[in-house]
Amino acid sequence: MRLQNVLVDSGLGRAIEVLRWLVPKGKPDNGFSRVSASAVHIGIAAQAGLPPSEISRVFDMLVHAGCIQEDGRDILIAPVNVLEDFSKYLDLKRRYEPTDSQQEAAVSAGKDRSSL
Repeated sequence: MRLQNVLVDSGLGRAIEVLRWLVPKGKPDNGFSRVSASAVHIGIAAQAGLPPSEISRVFDMLVHAGCIQEDGRDILIAPVNVLEDFSKYLDLKRRYEPTDSQQEAAVSAGKDRSSL
């Protein structure tokens, strides 16, 4: 699954892998790992290959998922098990949530059946 996250088109999966990499590099802080906010922003953007237009959206999703918390000039990265859980969620979402083209095909197929 971790390799899938690195290879996935979504910068979110790659960002999770960067956070995993950063966890042991930070200072332990009540179960979290404290790292410099600038290091996290730069590291995730560079290592995950996020375009500037996607960085804010990815960070907002990571905060909402409980993977990171902002604390002054630092970022608190959640424990690895939290990152794992969110990674599993992303994997399940990729597997079972239909893409736009799949939804369009299903709607189109439904219209074809109703005209019979």
